[in-house]
Formats: sequence, C-alpha cells, structure tokens
Amino acid sequence: MTAAEESRLRITLLQTLRAAGALGLPEGELVNAARLAGFDVTLPELMPVLRNLVQDGLVSRLDTITGRRARLTDLGADKLREAGL
Repeated sequence: MTAAEESRLRITLLQTLRAAGALGLPEGELVNAARLAGFDVTLPELMPVLRNLVQDGLVSRLDTITGRRARLTDLGADKLREAGL
C-alpha cells in the first residue's frame, strides 16, 4: 500500500467510525467498510493502520464481551473537522 493509499484508508476509517457514533464498530466491520470504499484489505492488513490511528490518539479500542471495538476519539473528530471532512 502506498503512502497516499494509506492516508486515504485512514480517512475512510475515521469517517466510518464517526458515522458509527459513540459505540464504534467491531474491528471486522471496519474491514467491510474499507472494502466498500474500494480497498482490497484483510483484517491483518488493516490492523497496522488501526494501531497507528490508536497511537496517534485518533481512535480508541474497547474490549467488550462480544470482541474488540474501535471508536473515534474527540481528537479524531477534531482532525476530520479541521480537514473539512
């Protein structure tokens, strides 16, 4: 994946999580959202991108009874607004 593709994927994930609201989404559903946006990715390929978003403070991860979920942080929402997205 090129740097430009990864940047586009990051934006897609952030926008998807914003639309999901406070509960976020199971990580597997993020793969589906990425595929719907035109990315040919698997969960193992998506995980480094998701980890980077977590490290940057844009996404948080939550362990639940049904599995791990990701959700947009306030900082992530601010970054999308600053970018006009």
